[in-house]
Amino acid sequence: MPNITYCVKNESLIQAAHRLINQQIDALPVVEEQPEGFKVVGRLTKTNITRAFLSLSENHEL
Repeated sequence: MPNITYCVKNESLIQAAHRLINQQIDALPVVEEQPEGFKVVGRLTKTNITRAFLSLSENHEL
């Protein structure tokens, strides 16, 4: 069985960004744990994370 890299719905963007970089991948499925297993509820991409960080920094000069 393949080792699938994913993030959970309530995981921080920082944790997900580290996972993307460490695994050298461009996107992660976002999953929600349910009694019968995991359900895919979305996809998080490097672009999504970049947009979020830019949005956070709009009022702060970096």
